[in-house]
Amino acid sequence: LDFVADALVGLYLPLADEFLVVGDGESIDFAALSALQRSIVAHEFVHALQDSAFDVPKLFEAAGDELDWTLALTAVIEGDAVLHEGLWTRDHAQQMGAGRAWIRAQAPAPAAAVPPSVEREWRFPYEAGAEWVSVVRASGGQQAVDTVLRGRRITTAEILHPELFASGWKRADVALPDLAHGLGSGWKHESGGSFGEFNLRNLLQLHLPGLVSVTACAGWAGDRYDVYRSGSESVAAIRVAFSSAGESAEFVAAIDQWLDAAGGVRGAAGQPLYSLRDGRGLAVTS
Repeated sequence: LDFVADALVGLYLPLADEFLVVGDGESIDFAALSALQRSIVAHEFVHALQDSAFDVPKLFEAAGDELDWTLALTAVIEGDAVLHEGLWTRDHAQQMGAGRAWIRAQAPAPAAAVPPSVEREWRFPYEAGAEWVSVVRASGGQQAVDTVLRGRRITTAEILHPELFASGWKRADVALPDLAHGLGSGWKHESGGSFGEFNLRNLLQLHLPGLVSVTACAGWAGDRYDVYRSGSESVAAIRVAFSSAGESAEFVAAIDQWLDAAGGVRGAAGQPLYSLRDGRGLAVTS
């Protein structure tokens, strides 16, 4: 709320098929809207068109609990709207008396209380998504973007590396064993899916510099996570695949740095166990 409250100008609600503009009165006079408000209206109308043509709620229903797919899909949807907002602003800048640079400059900075990891995740669909749409449209046209809106599964790795999408790259099918029985009575599987390259980057950046985190996660080929719960206790397992042994080793080395920076206490010699400051335990193997 701190991040978006003062910056919220308009939004489209796909489940209600409603478009809202934030204003002081009950009625809206489009001609009286500011340049910023009108550019946002253009952005949100793109969402309405997306929903009309492709059924946005159905797309997210297909993605389900898949963190990576949901975030990547959001990046395509928002990136498509940001790009067309920019095209609309370019074509109408003279009559609005302002260009896109002025419009974006008016957006307030996030509140200091917003964790950087939350801000990175919030910005990702708009910034990385817009860049992805621009690159993909340049080589494959809008039709290439629309393949995702028609239901083609996509990963944040493909958003971060558009050449993967263009080449027809497929993520590795990574599996984990069912741990419920091994954990004991009362433990149940709560959720599972794919974490994705961006979320791994964001996790590492909690304690490591951005460049180290980005480099360590490059070469991501797929992953699988599962979460189990028993009362107030929970266990999460994740297996990550990389494109090469070298990429995998680089990621494991970054995890070691992350644990040291997070104040992790190593277990007995030869054991891949760590205790974190908040009492949680972590095991890392490669």
